Amino acid sequence: MKWLLLRRVLLAAAVLAPMAAHLAPTAAHAQDRGTFLVIVGSDTVFVERFTRTADSVAVQAELKGQARMQYTLLTAAQSAVTEINLRMWPADAAPSAPPAQVGRVVFSGDVATTTLDAGGGPREATVPNARGALPMLNPSPVMIEQVLMRARALSPRDSVSVPVLVLGRPQTVSATVRWVGADSAVMSIGPVEVHARIDAAGRMQSASVPSQNLTIVRTAEARAAAPAKPKDALAAR
Repeated sequence: MKWLLLRRVLLAAAVLAPMAAHLAPTAAHAQDRGTFLVIVGSDTVFVERFTRTADSVAVQAELKGQARMQYTLLTAAQSAVTEINLRMWPADAAPSAPPAQVGRVVFSGDVATTTLDAGGGPREATVPNARGALPMLNPSPVMIEQVLMRARALSPRDSVSVPVLVLGRPQTVSATVRWVGADSAVMSIGPVEVHARIDAAGRMQSASVPSQNLTIVRTAEARAAAPAKPKDALAAR
């Protein structure tokens, strides 16, 4: 039952993976707000509204007809991620309802420690060989962007592999990022490719997954995302 709701939130067809790298923040990029739309065919199936600062990314997301969630990435140098805090509700839950699931993943040294409370009390597990890994929750464009930003920071000219922990999985996988000119990248994880248009810092402007008929669009519209407090998320049920 671990991360059951998370697995339901994943788009089964869209086996997206990360791509990331983050340059040192500048005053011009101290705060970045926007919205990502995930479109399959002509149907918008997933919406993420985000606020990115120098040390965090706060997100409000909705998976059409299935779930809504709030999560916060705590970030570090070169767009590394040290922690993710996540709260999830069924799509029909009242605005004041407590979350159905609360989760946290802490990346420290060679391991990632996951904690999930799905109503029966917190359950903890560890994932080995996770040094430098970034979290991935499909079909999250924000997490894809984080990998792109990290890849840009680690290797701005040459292809690079970034370890990724897909939430709910017991081990990491590799996402390979290949730069195509100054403003494009191709991320590969297994047989699936994500073709992304990026800016100089690796921030994703748009993307597509040709094999899945899936498109990601970035817009400027955003609501302020409410971050989950790192130490209180599991307690606030």
